[in-house]
Amino acid sequence: MIYSKTKRYLHTSDKFYATDLGVRNRVAGFRTDDIDGILENVVHNELLYRYGNAAVCDVGGREVDFVSEADGSLMYFQVCMNIGDEATRDRELRPLRDLRDNYPKTVIVYDRFPVKDIDGIRVVDIVEWLNESGA
Repeated sequence: MIYSKTKRYLHTSDKFYATDLGVRNRVAGFRTDDIDGILENVVHNELLYRYGNAAVCDVGGREVDFVSEADGSLMYFQVCMNIGDEATRDRELRPLRDLRDNYPKTVIVYDRFPVKDIDGIRVVDIVEWLNESGA
């Protein structure tokens, strides 16, 4: 059954991001319950602008939102609305903690968080991160 094999082959768990959020909102419809998706899209676009690349990666079955490479060095990024809740904080930090290298790891949040570093993982709000030069 070729159709079934083709369908399985074309199945992907990849994420897709819009280069223009206005078009994204027009096509998909703007929903206030999708702010975290919009936030992730903004970070993806900024990583492409700064470094020319951004990919989703898997660490032991857990997703790291983005990994980017610049000058031979990797950078890892998680994106979420906030990490005030302990369960959310654990979910966002665990994949970064499971990485056994010394490349920079950053959690970008929408809401400000009073701590700027958790176990060597940088925590920064989206406005501050967007205002940084990046390279």
